Amino acid sequence: MPGTLGLDVLPKLRVILPAARVVMFTLSPAVSGRARSRGADAVVAKDDPAGLLAAVRRSAAAIAEQGQDPAPRAMAPQGRAW
Repeated sequence: MPGTLGLDVLPKLRVILPAARVVMFTLSPAVSGRARSRGADAVVAKDDPAGLLAAVRRSAAAIAEQGQDPAPRAMAPQGRAW
């Protein structure tokens, strides 16, 4: 995210999409504690694609268990490559 730190975006995501599960994908796993305190459900290093897949699967399973839609269609980003 050019010009923005993921750590700064996390609290904003919690306000906009409070039910969303957030997996932070980072070059610096040392920020894990700060990321979790700001709203990340998981933090995965960019050099750990298997860890990313596992974190996304865990988050999807948690959403399915709760019967939630983390991004209601009216609020879902459109035309963005996230």
